[in-house]
Amino acid sequence: MDHDGVMKYHFVEKIPEERLKPPEVEEEDFFTELGNSFKKTVNNTVELGKDTVTRFENNQKELYDNKMNSFYDFSNYLTLGALDIGKDTYRGIVGYGENMLNSPADFANWLTMGGVDTAKGAIAPEDPNSKEHIANVLSLGTLMFIRRPTPSPDVPSPSSKPSGSQAVPQTDNNTNSSTASSFILPNGVK
Repeated sequence: MDHDGVMKYHFVEKIPEERLKPPEVEEEDFFTELGNSFKKTVNNTVELGKDTVTRFENNQKELYDNKMNSFYDFSNYLTLGALDIGKDTYRGIVGYGENMLNSPADFANWLTMGGVDTAKGAIAPEDPNSKEHIANVLSLGTLMFIRRPTPSPDVPSPSSKPSGSQAVPQTDNNTNSSTASSFILPNGVK
């Protein structure tokens, strides 16, 4: 632009070589990327473990220091902080309850005490392999595997008596031992 405010254009005769081609980004091969992801997961898992141990140690020190302040603090000390965990759980439920009518996801989150957020953080994390992602995966895994499944009607439980359709070993009256050839099979099975 000149002093009069008029724009003047100059055409370039030759474009420099480095502007013609975009800069080449080295692509990592699959195994390098997998190794970096694995390293990040291991490092963040170790960090999460250290943070958990440090938080537990600090909590126990605080409980020990305050144990003679009141009956509540002494009871909390004896239960390793279970009373505080109960209070924190109640606060969390109240917080979810305040937002439960905002959306169906908030209602489900209130109903599951934060399970929707945990599942979302485990399945579709904002930062894969981060400490938060690993914590959500561990929490979701714990929730999935601690429940005891109820037996289905067609699968016998250890305390139920076998029915006629199941193979039952027969004992030999002479030797009081059962043999593999003495099984009674269901009708039609040879």
